[in-house]
Amino acid sequence: GLFGIPPFSVGGWTVPRGWPETLVVWAVVAGAALVVWWLGQGVRGERFRTLREAPEALAAVGRDPGRLRLLALVVSAALGGLAGGLHAHVVGVVSTAVVEFQVMVAALTMAMVGGRGRVAGAIVGALLLFALDRKIPMPRDSEKVLESIRNRFALRIGYYAGEDVAAGNTDKAVE
Repeated sequence: GLFGIPPFSVGGWTVPRGWPETLVVWAVVAGAALVVWWLGQGVRGERFRTLREAPEALAAVGRDPGRLRLLALVVSAALGGLAGGLHAHVVGVVSTAVVEFQVMVAALTMAMVGGRGRVAGAIVGALLLFALDRKIPMPRDSEKVLESIRNRFALRIGYYAGEDVAAGNTDKAVE
């Protein structure tokens, strides 16, 4: 991996580790949530919802679903890159060893707790997961219990998504 990534630096000022760094991350999250919220408003938001529910209806009224999908892909890729950059600065390392299975399950859990299509819900899910992992006192061997719960949750997501794919309902499985 790539080691020794420095902390955030904004205009020559290095953001100290700890709470200041956390506040910068949450400010970026708030900005990203605002952009996603803005994209989901008005006519564009209606087109995105139609694309999710009935893409053929969007094409029937003369709109190009591929163009809207491309916009969604570009925005999600930009947000993913931004999240990866934030993660690298906070952790100080870019390596596949840092992003373990538990991190991926945690990300899925955050989104699932918040509900489909809700940015604020994913943020609430992240806060709840953080509270469960860090703030609530747990008995000994709780890490094994939490890991087991997370793994079972991931398997259930995969199972139900697999059922939808097997039934030919790929739109529902991807949502």
